[in-house]
Amino acid sequence: MRQEIISHIVSEVREQMYQCLFAGMDRMWSEVVMGEAVINVEIHEVYSHSYEIADVQCVITHDAEEHKSPLLEQAIIDALPDWYEMKHKIMEGSRLSA
Repeated sequence: MRQEIISHIVSEVREQMYQCLFAGMDRMWSEVVMGEAVINVEIHEVYSHSYEIADVQCVITHDAEEHKSPLLEQAIIDALPDWYEMKHKIMEGSRLSA
C-alpha cells in the first residue's frame, strides 16, 4: 500500500518535472492531493560553479494538523528522478531532434 502511494505521487511529480524542464525552468512546485493529505514537492536548482545541485523538499500536510509523516516525505524524495539527469536527457533529445 505504501509503495503504491509513493509510486502514484512520484508519477505525478515526474510529469510536472518533465514539463518544467522542457519549458526551460530551473524550479518547480507540485501539489498532489490524496484523501485527507496534501503532498507538496518543491525542487529548485542551487547555483554552484562546480556542481549540479537540486534542492528537493517534500512536505505532507494532513487534516489532523498534529500528524506528521517525515519518513514518507523522505521516501518520496528518495524515489523522485534526479532533476539534472532528467534535464540532461531532455536537452540531448532536443538537440537530436533539432
